[in-house]
Amino acid sequence: MLLPRAALLCCLLACVVAFSPEPPIHKATLEVGPYNLAKGQHSFSVPSAPYPPDAGGILFWGGWVVRDVDSGEVVGEGGVFLHHIMLFGKNKGSNRMLITGSSDERATFGPQLHHPYYLNTDELTVAGSVLLVGYEKQRNVKVEYDIEYVKKHDMPNDARFAISFSHAITITVPMDDEPESKPLYKHPLSRYRIPTAGILLSMVGHLHVGGEAIRVYRDDTAHADEKLLFCASIAEHHYDVPCFIECPTKCHSGAPTFPALKSLTSCTDEYVWMPEGSFLYLEASYHSECSFTGCHAQAYHWFYPTSDPNDLMMA
Repeated sequence: MLLPRAALLCCLLACVVAFSPEPPIHKATLEVGPYNLAKGQHSFSVPSAPYPPDAGGILFWGGWVVRDVDSGEVVGEGGVFLHHIMLFGKNKGSNRMLITGSSDERATFGPQLHHPYYLNTDELTVAGSVLLVGYEKQRNVKVEYDIEYVKKHDMPNDARFAISFSHAITITVPMDDEPESKPLYKHPLSRYRIPTAGILLSMVGHLHVGGEAIRVYRDDTAHADEKLLFCASIAEHHYDVPCFIECPTKCHSGAPTFPALKSLTSCTDEYVWMPEGSFLYLEASYHSECSFTGCHAQAYHWFYPTSDPNDLMMA
């Protein structure tokens, strides 16, 4: 017997479950430090990285700024190099994971999520270290960051709590013989496995000076020998600011120099459900009119564990 049109519509809608409305989002700017930074490279401990005490779920943790404590001014590229800040921790029911971090390109390795996905703050502890390079003079600095969050009393009952994972390799980039063509060196794909079945929520890459992009692919289930692009995290350079560290070892143009790294794009809306045991593939590309050594190629992901592929239809 054919179902009435209204009943059929209800059956179809039953496959897609609507989430509760997005709750109010609040923003706070917090900091770690201060650090008495002399000229040269120095590592400092971050015994506890603060977040708003009334936060129930965090959507974003990033927006990194190095600020001079005495003048109150933001320190520019030529004054202090944020080599990296890495903050680890765990929350209720999770293993230790990277909570957030950044390097000089100021991309955030932390959550860049959308409702209903959140970093759970229940029993959350965050600590780590910051590595800074001072160039001009000794100064007191702090590292500021922004957090976007939902208050505990506003947290929806159907909130989904995400976890992070990452993949990292170090490569050598050979100098191309024909620099006038602005060549790119593409390193062979590096395979890595997702933590468990679930929904891949985001990716941002990390590169050194000279990097062009981090691209992450997944298997094409319809074509066994092909790969589908999940995300291209593209680098931008300061073409008016030369590199300070991580500079090339040799260049066709003469002096071994290259513009400083400015930023990397991220992917935050390409949700994909993947079964347990699935692989991802990292491809690093670097500009090869110069040669580089010790180059980082990293991918940072946020992920929602679920064994049910229909959960993706609800997102």
